[in-house]
Amino acid sequence: MDDAVTALLERSDATHVVREFEVPSEDVSPDADGWTAAGAVVWNPDGEVAFVETHWSDGWVLPGGGVEDGETFAAAARREVREETGLNCTLLGPRRVEEQVFRSGDESIRGWFVAFAARTDATEFGDDLGEHADEIERVNWFDGSPPDVAGVLDAEAMLRDCRVE
Repeated sequence: MDDAVTALLERSDATHVVREFEVPSEDVSPDADGWTAAGAVVWNPDGEVAFVETHWSDGWVLPGGGVEDGETFAAAARREVREETGLNCTLLGPRRVEEQVFRSGDESIRGWFVAFAARTDATEFGDDLGEHADEIERVNWFDGSPPDVAGVLDAEAMLRDCRVE
């Protein structure tokens, strides 16, 4: 397990789960082993949750992405939410760590996605979404899990673990 993820789990009450996926061989790159990403379940004042649909996702996902060199998980989650939705949010702490293993035959890559519970006062998304012009296809608020969730996301578990009271 990544040292930063281990430290995070030791100092938080985040749920840790391991999820495994079978993928085509071209999607398993040994160079990607050990990746880390962070995102947030962002709740608005109406109790709705922000989801994004990206150019790479096959359905709705949480705003999130890779942790950059020298960046904390919290800083990465805030940055990714702002880049992908235009929202500023208050992080309430890491609530779920998904250890994701992508396998193809004997090859595999492993990574960690840290999900934070977050709150925003906004109900409207920004106009300039994504780091690149074609990155974000759509953003939307949902009253619970969207009907068309990407296969890499366990939306029900994320919403449950990252609930804001």
